[in-house]
Amino acid sequence: MEMMPATAGAAGRELVGSAGWHLGFDPATKTLGYCLCRIDLVGMERDTDRLSALQEACMRPESAPHADRLLVAARQLSADVRERVRIQAGSAVDLFPGRPDKNITAKERITACVSFLQDTIVPVCKMAGCVPTVYIEMQPELINCRSRVIEECIFTFFTVLGWPIVCVGSSVKNTLDFGERYGDLMLRYKSRYYANKKHSRSNFDWFALRFDCRIAPLSDEASHVADCFMQIVGTLARAQAAGPSAGPSAGR
Repeated sequence: MEMMPATAGAAGRELVGSAGWHLGFDPATKTLGYCLCRIDLVGMERDTDRLSALQEACMRPESAPHADRLLVAARQLSADVRERVRIQAGSAVDLFPGRPDKNITAKERITACVSFLQDTIVPVCKMAGCVPTVYIEMQPELINCRSRVIEECIFTFFTVLGWPIVCVGSSVKNTLDFGERYGDLMLRYKSRYYANKKHSRSNFDWFALRFDCRIAPLSDEASHVADCFMQIVGTLARAQAAGPSAGPSAGR
């Protein structure tokens, strides 16, 4: 299988930053989640300026005779906004169907994870024509040592390829409210784990309804895909809030 190093060519280098491709992972052996998406932040900023100009034009009395043209402009803006976020691919896989997690050795986990990344993830990115920034949710070593093996494997794999990597804290995905409010879900569910999953899924559904979502994850996969997507959105939002010169910090 031919891999795609970050230095594969001019097009590959351009896609790393300017085209806004992102690949998120929720590391686990039995539910390894991933999501590949494109988020055009530059386009979003242009759309905000276009919306302001359109609103100003609609408020002017002299614009009344040009209502048809303004309606066309509004429809075009709506179509353009929908294209700013594309959820290209995503799923959650069981690397060892039928085998209990506790009976799987670290070597077996690493071998299966590398095969999945090489045979599934790299071809998905190649088909999309991108070398994305990779986001990996960090797993607590003492609490979740099995998933930590998968996390380290993903990190090492993409480090060897030379793809940019961002290691994300587990709380980042739940820092924004687009769907249901996180505080409300914390009151509804006794378990923080389930509240976190429901919150990510609610936010993901909000984006899927409003932007270009090209996947329909099964119900048992959706929360893991949503976690991966919201890791990316949360990290980008933090970078935006930090200022125009800031960006996601790569590495550990």
